[in-house]
Amino acid sequence: PTTAPEPDASPAAAEREAPPRSAAPEAPAPSPAPPAAAPPEASPAPTTPAGASPLPAEGSLPVAAARAEILAALWESAPGRRALTAHDLGIERAEQAWGFTLFQLALAATLLEGEPPPPGGLGLYRALAEAGALRKLYAGKLTIDEVIEPPADLPLGENPHGRAIERLAYVPWLRRACRDRVLLTRLRADSAGRASRLRAACGGALHTGVHWVEREMRRLGVWS
Repeated sequence: PTTAPEPDASPAAAEREAPPRSAAPEAPAPSPAPPAAAPPEASPAPTTPAGASPLPAEGSLPVAAARAEILAALWESAPGRRALTAHDLGIERAEQAWGFTLFQLALAATLLEGEPPPPGGLGLYRALAEAGALRKLYAGKLTIDEVIEPPADLPLGENPHGRAIERLAYVPWLRRACRDRVLLTRLRADSAGRASRLRAACGGALHTGVHWVEREMRRLGVWS
C-alpha cells in the first residue's frame, strides 16, 4: 500500500498557506474647525444737537450731573438760543454770596425762556449787566419800572428788547428764591432734587432752562 506524503512543515510553506493580512484602516481625516464668530457690531455713539456741548461719557459724571448736561444742551439747541456759558455773560463765582451768582444765571435763563424764546432776551441781559442794574435788582434797590424806563434819547415807541421785557416781571420771584438761605442750603446739598426745587421756587420763571442754570453752577464750582 502507498502512504500519503507528509505535509511540508517548513517556514516557507507556512507563509504560503497563511491567509493574507488585511491592511490597517486609515485614520479618519480631522473635521474642519468651525468658522470664528463675527465680533458684535458696536452700538452707535450718542449724538448731540448741532452746536451743543458734548454729552458726558458713561460713568464720567454722577447721574444728576449727566442729566443736567444733556438737558442743558438740548435747551441751548432750541430755535432762538445758542451754546452759552456763565463766562460768556461775565458771570463769575461769588463764594461768599453765591446767591447773587444764582440770581444772574436764573435771570439770564428767564429772559431766554418761552416758546419761542422772546427776541432780545440776551441783549436785554447784557444791557442790564453793563448798566450795573443786576446787583441793584438782587438787593431790591431798583424797581422794574426804573429798569424798563426808556432812555430819553430813544425814539418814541422804539423797543430794542421786544417782548423779553415782559419776563422781567419774574424778578421779584427770582430775587426772593436766590436770597432764601434755607433754599440755598437745600439746593447745595440735594443734587438729585435740585432742578425741581429751584423751578418751583422761581414762580414759573424757569422751565427747561433750569438745567442750564444747574449746569453752569456746577461748572463754576459752586455746586457739586
